[in-house]
Amino acid sequence: MKDNKLIREPIKEYKLPLIERLAYWRPVFKWFFWLGLTATIVGPTIYLNYDNLWYYISLLPLLIFFFLSIKSFIQFVCYTIKYKSIIDEEAENDSAYENYMGPPGSGKSFCAKEISYAKSKYSWEELQFEYWLIASKLKDPNYKPTEEEQEIIESYEFNSNSPYIPCLATTIPCYSKLYRRKSHELEIDHLKQEKRLPYRICMFADEIGTFCNFSIQNGVLSNKSNSTDMDDFARFIRHMLEGRLIGTEQDANNIAIFMRRIASDNKRFDRKQWVLKPKFLFWLYMKLKRRFIRRMKMKDARLFAKPMALLKRYIFSCGFFKFTYKSCGNLVTQSKTETIVVQMQKEKSTCFYFPRASELVYDTRAFRKAYKPLDKPIELNGFTAMKLTRPQAQKFLKSSNLIKSNKASRRKNDEETSEVMAF
Repeated sequence: MKDNKLIREPIKEYKLPLIERLAYWRPVFKWFFWLGLTATIVGPTIYLNYDNLWYYISLLPLLIFFFLSIKSFIQFVCYTIKYKSIIDEEAENDSAYENYMGPPGSGKSFCAKEISYAKSKYSWEELQFEYWLIASKLKDPNYKPTEEEQEIIESYEFNSNSPYIPCLATTIPCYSKLYRRKSHELEIDHLKQEKRLPYRICMFADEIGTFCNFSIQNGVLSNKSNSTDMDDFARFIRHMLEGRLIGTEQDANNIAIFMRRIASDNKRFDRKQWVLKPKFLFWLYMKLKRRFIRRMKMKDARLFAKPMALLKRYIFSCGFFKFTYKSCGNLVTQSKTETIVVQMQKEKSTCFYFPRASELVYDTRAFRKAYKPLDKPIELNGFTAMKLTRPQAQKFLKSSNLIKSNKASRRKNDEETSEVMAF
């Protein structure tokens, strides 16, 4: 066999779009700008007017902006170091399964896709190296690979030939700007072991409780999703595939008990913050946006729509996301109940830092078509008065139907009593 058939060229990698790279490195450019401006103005001014106090006072605004740029630069370096350490630590982490939980908008899906992506890149790197170690043996037509080597060969060939992100399967579409490819689709049949996955696959299952579609009836797990095979897959995912799985869920009760028990950690996300936010640019953007909204003219749209879209893209790519979470350890159920007991660790909240200009993107409204009346016309009425009518107010009362049913049953009893007396 020819060498080019055995070892394929590495998957081509691309840089982030220029506007996002400029946004990411903004604190560095800002520091260099104010450093150069300060050195250009302060030095000659002090040299020529060193005995005039008013010149020193006039330089105060410039010095304030210079020190603010130093602060932003130091923060950028700290966040970058933290981000790199998080990515390296999580990518090389041997834990096979984790759950990320939290309310909508807390950042669990963003963190899960970032960590899954980091794991997939590390797995792809390891897979290529493992294949390279045995590639020379494959030149011999009489050589018979072992079972482990055959698994490596099949996975390498699959990922090399696939037009999608290597070693990454997700339940919602994700796009890598590094590879300019989308992720593989993770199906429920993969978790039920009805379809095969490649060796060293990394999986991201958003809303895993709904995806797995299990339920508890009378304290017994129903078999809607072939839960026995899913239980085996969750427990032995590392042994079977050297795979990794990260699931997200808003309510921990929706995650199957066998998944909660074997998860290396269940992280509870609380909030999301935007750090290193370009406050002046954001203020300028909001002022311009409101001005265009007040005017609402087509002429403005033709002239300024594209520049405003670029400005928005630049601003919202600046800085970092700070996600705060607490480690919950394992989530178990109380005996004879279905209520989850969260065994929270006593340490303080931990933070993830990820740049807003991310390599991997996904639609934050990926489930928008799950809205049942999406194809129907919009029906939304307005209030005509500042007080609710009696029927409107009674809609909020839990006892309304109960009162009606009691009256009806009382009326029925009275009628039966009158009939008996008449008889």
